Amino acid sequence: MLENCSLRGTKTCAMLHMPDCKDCPAANGTDPEKIAATVARFEEATAGADIAALLTKDECELCLSEKKQKEGYVIYDLGHVAEKQPEREDWKKLFHARGPEFDFLLPLQLPVCPTCRKRLWWSRYVVTVVTLAVLAIVLPFISFLSPSEKLRAVSRLLPLGLAVAALLIGLIGGKILRKCLLRRWEKESLLDVRKHPAADMLLKNGWRPVIQDSGKMPSVMYTKKALSRGLGTAPMAE
Repeated sequence: MLENCSLRGTKTCAMLHMPDCKDCPAANGTDPEKIAATVARFEEATAGADIAALLTKDECELCLSEKKQKEGYVIYDLGHVAEKQPEREDWKKLFHARGPEFDFLLPLQLPVCPTCRKRLWWSRYVVTVVTLAVLAIVLPFISFLSPSEKLRAVSRLLPLGLAVAALLIGLIGGKILRKCLLRRWEKESLLDVRKHPAADMLLKNGWRPVIQDSGKMPSVMYTKKALSRGLGTAPMAE
């Protein structure tokens, strides 16, 4: 424990949510007033999202109908875009080698039940799974010596054509299956975490995904236990 720390017992200390004083920025010589000012800006940037209350809930935040018991947390990593962006080399600007600079990072943690977690996973990866399954069926057939020779007897490019066809069938079939699953599941589960009230408010107030969303579903992670250190992880900060 740091001796004579001016932050001890304050709301700033609670919001930092460090397991031990030695893990606090103040232990590395950072000015406590600067730390308090930074935490105050973080609190202002997250005002209205009520992220602390999410960590105390026992029910799934993604269930739209009957709320089920939570099993863990879905983590949606967000960053608050800094007002002053650093100057970058021309080639980095041209090729977008770097995204925007963030002054804060927030692991938005949403309680989730087993059903919603599985639906989130399948909604994101069903196209990949179906495509790989189709390729796993077709590729061994065209790779075996005897069938491969018969196919090449018709045309040397026929095995390659079949592989490409299998890839397209998998992609198209996977997208059709995902569309059907989403149409059914979206009546019961919030599969796009960007539409959760807390995420929606943050995204409207200068926060952006740390991993840029590609495709329809945002990139999320899953954890059994809530993260327990750093800004945005304190259940309550009174």
